Amino acid sequence: MTMSERNRRSLILGGSVVALILLWVFVLMPFSDRISLREQEIEDNEKLIRRYSAALEEAAARPAADSEIRARLGQVEERLFTGKTIQLAAADIQRIVDGAARQSELAIRTVRVMDSEKVDAFVAVPIQVIFESDLTRLIKFVSLIETNRKLLTIPELQIRVKNRRQPREITLTMKIAGYMKPEGTGR
Repeated sequence: MTMSERNRRSLILGGSVVALILLWVFVLMPFSDRISLREQEIEDNEKLIRRYSAALEEAAARPAADSEIRARLGQVEERLFTGKTIQLAAADIQRIVDGAARQSELAIRTVRVMDSEKVDAFVAVPIQVIFESDLTRLIKFVSLIETNRKLLTIPELQIRVKNRRQPREITLTMKIAGYMKPEGTGR
């Protein structure tokens, strides 16, 4: 028994719709949830920086800061970049990003140092990185950036899919920011 051409087209169309729905539910939605979680983590890190800034200002206002505040201040300062200039801090960030890319088996296509920005009592030193990856290597790379001994955040992330039919390879444009004290201040 052979199917008519109309039934065959209906079956193919219905199968395509089901495949698209499954792709949406099991691939794209979990990925977008991960991105929204990363954005929330960035906001939490920025709140943490603001809280540390307020604590630092409060400690500076009190002449006899206790040892706990000094210890917390030391922890924060250990995570900041200590280059004498913004360019040296950007070079350190590039070195860390290159190491994370090697560990994640990524080939960075472009790295660009962007203009620094003042964030509360600190200076954010951002770099822009463009590379191609898949989700597994991207997750490993982002994890290495976030768990680095230096304070790094990812304030911007753009994802482009090369082939919409098989969205395994993606092109990413990522802004990675490190933090340092403004020039002229230090321990």
